[in-house]
Amino acid sequence: MPDELVVLVDDDEDLLRSLKKIMVRHGLRAITACNGREALDKMETLDGNINTVVVLDIKMPCMDGFRTLNNMNRCFPKAKVIIHSAHCAMQEIVESMLLDGAVDCLTKPCEPMQLLDSIQRAFDSFRAEMKTSKQLRRFAPETTVNDHTIQS
Repeated sequence: MPDELVVLVDDDEDLLRSLKKIMVRHGLRAITACNGREALDKMETLDGNINTVVVLDIKMPCMDGFRTLNNMNRCFPKAKVIIHSAHCAMQEIVESMLLDGAVDCLTKPCEPMQLLDSIQRAFDSFRAEMKTSKQLRRFAPETTVNDHTIQS
């Protein structure tokens, strides 16, 4: 199974330190970024086989959560993004972020277990996707003809 990583993105450095401690205490590997640009730069250095869950604030300097989510969808389509923001109480923001590909939206401050449960569900979805993919490959073996892959 590929590695798992949580990327915590928020401009509140105290919150980032606290969240990272919680992740580590619960056996999760985590890295932090103070804005969307820094998160994207760090994600570019990761192995593509790492299942990545991003916990993303909306209101940040340099690159806000909306632009970051859009860039993550384009550059890292496998990443699961959880919005973690004080702005999740606003229904139109939640709907917009979920339509743009976020898997969950949690209002800050939230209980650590609520965030951990959301992260766990995101990692569970990676595992379910991997299991489904393996099952499909068993029933539809690939064939290579003239350097083109053809599924039966």
